[in-house]
Amino acid sequence: MAPTAVNAVPGGANVFVAAYDTTARTGYIFGFASSSGMLTPLNGGAPFPAGTHPSAITSDPSGTYLYVTDVAQGNILGFAINSGNLTPLSGSPFPAGGQPSAIAIDAASKFAMVANAQDSTVTTYSVSGGSLTRIGTFATGLQPVAIGIDPSLNQYIYTANFLGNTVSGFQLDPNAGTLLNTQFSPFKANTEPTAVAAIPHNGSKK
Repeated sequence: MAPTAVNAVPGGANVFVAAYDTTARTGYIFGFASSSGMLTPLNGGAPFPAGTHPSAITSDPSGTYLYVTDVAQGNILGFAINSGNLTPLSGSPFPAGGQPSAIAIDAASKFAMVANAQDSTVTTYSVSGGSLTRIGTFATGLQPVAIGIDPSLNQYIYTANFLGNTVSGFQLDPNAGTLLNTQFSPFKANTEPTAVAAIPHNGSKK
């Protein structure tokens, strides 16, 4: 069993780990209760089924919903979190592009953004009651494998483009959920970037 991604829900009460069974070629999610830095397995230690090959995992800011991208099936699995247990959402799995590799949700839980590595695109979705509805798809640099949103203004999206050796930047429309290329994007990066992180600086909005 090979872990592929980890997510701690806001507040830290639960931690979820996506994993790929290389023998059975099946995906799973392992859930844990977290207390004082210690992890206790949920569901009697039994994992929750999670498609074929989970590639990324995230929860919404309220810790109510969990999402996992399936790189093999080209979709997004959605779950409701209830006392650490996972229940598939109605309409799940939701369609994504080719080889979805990363997912992020904005601070208002209004939109989700998924990076599609094979297609070199980002797809945006509206979020309502946990369900995802596709808004549009936007071109990135070559093979985006990570995605992040700025925590200060909650409107700038970035992807790390592994084969393009670049970072693509977008501005998120707070009403429509569409993306507009930022000036001079894509930006030069080191060879084969694999991750994105954004932090606020001294409380200022940058």
